[in-house]
Amino acid sequence: MPGSSNGFARAGAVRLTKGLGIFQALAKLLGFGSPESTPIRPFPREWHNFLRKHVWQYAHLRGDHRRRLEDVVEHMVRHRRWTGGNGFEVTDEMRVTIAGNAALMTLGLEELYYFPHVPDIILYPRAFFVSRQQAAEWSTDPVFGTMIDSPRYGEAWRRGPIVLAWESVVHPYDEEGFRLNVVVHEFTHHLDGLDGDMSGTPAMADVDMEREWYRVTELDYLELLGRADRDEPTLLSHYGASNRAEFFAVATECFFDQPHDLREQHPHLYEVLGKYFRQSPAEYLPRSAQPAHREHGAQQRSWRSCAKLRDAVAVDPFSRGLAELDDGELEKAMASLTVAINNDATDSEAYAARALAYLALGDLDHALADANQTLALDEEDFNALTVRGCVYVLTKDTKRGVNDLRSVCLNSDSALARSHLGLGYIQLKQTKQAIHELTLAMSINPSDPQPYRWRAEAYRQQGDELLAERDEEKAKRLSPQDED
Repeated sequence: MPGSSNGFARAGAVRLTKGLGIFQALAKLLGFGSPESTPIRPFPREWHNFLRKHVWQYAHLRGDHRRRLEDVVEHMVRHRRWTGGNGFEVTDEMRVTIAGNAALMTLGLEELYYFPHVPDIILYPRAFFVSRQQAAEWSTDPVFGTMIDSPRYGEAWRRGPIVLAWESVVHPYDEEGFRLNVVVHEFTHHLDGLDGDMSGTPAMADVDMEREWYRVTELDYLELLGRADRDEPTLLSHYGASNRAEFFAVATECFFDQPHDLREQHPHLYEVLGKYFRQSPAEYLPRSAQPAHREHGAQQRSWRSCAKLRDAVAVDPFSRGLAELDDGELEKAMASLTVAINNDATDSEAYAARALAYLALGDLDHALADANQTLALDEEDFNALTVRGCVYVLTKDTKRGVNDLRSVCLNSDSALARSHLGLGYIQLKQTKQAIHELTLAMSINPSDPQPYRWRAEAYRQQGDELLAERDEEKAKRLSPQDED
């Protein structure tokens, strides 16, 4: 809804680009140049039929929304390189269907946006594999697609094409019968990566909007993570619990395919997505038109189990301590975990959790003591190994710290471990490796400002002042108290 109170607020350099949509503004801001213009041509009658058949929203679009979608479709069909993998023949029906689904994401923008930085769209007839040669050609550092031997429905490469399985586009249900929109999903990854990081947080020029985005999406992501872990039924696909980038893509699918349900069950998430895309699909798409949908996860599980879980948290000091640790109530967490340890002096998990609380409070001596106690009870506890490695790095016992953190990162994906491993490499003057680890830490937890501060230090170590200043600015935006 351009110009409404739900429109994406813009500031700074973006505010200077009056009249541009947010994606065009970001493209200019990031140095990508302007999208191409499209000459006005008659929209082929056959293309209308393709859209009605495969893009259910099209039948309910009126006026400017329909004209905008058709214009974007016409441009993308004619100006993108469409290729079939393994000799697959790409038809106009395929081009129009994919462009039509992608165009839904542009309907609220002030000016037309044609996804100018998607040069190639590659289609396979069904779920496909990515070869090692393709991986090397498309991206030197892919966030997604690193599982070479796994079949997939779609891929969005940071410096390469969008790849899609046509069967998944026209039959939008996975093998378990859950609905998906692979086109919207992969184009969301593309938008997420416009600023160079596919982290689940797209580039935003408005600081207040960015903070609201972090606050809202983080809460909904953690909720999905917990409910998926317990196999509880959810509107959002459990696949969104894989990482924050997948959460953004899954939430965007739901925003365009199940807008009424998302607005009712996740109103704050719906609102921030509406601000980003500058539209409210629930306002122009009728509820009755939404495709059939079933919730993800166990269908027969009683909601009483959730109440029992809450009761357990209230009674059990270890469970209560973990909940308090997750909420950032560190002093309370330490008190609860101390009770758990007093009740059972062999509870290695309670020692490890308390070590994390001490580390977060900066009490390195007690953090190290609890980590060592944990490892004496369970030498394979990676939380304790993480804490010990972090303490060693922070106290400049660098080689021992790096050895601990390397072991952790070989067996788990911990943002805490990777960020401190990056700091350890800075201390060892291994700058390239430091930047690599800190970038991985950011992809796991994009809302933590510390890896940006340390990566700025690494960039300065290699003499790149511009990138260092960019990371410092990002850290300030993520940490409001730094602006005081």
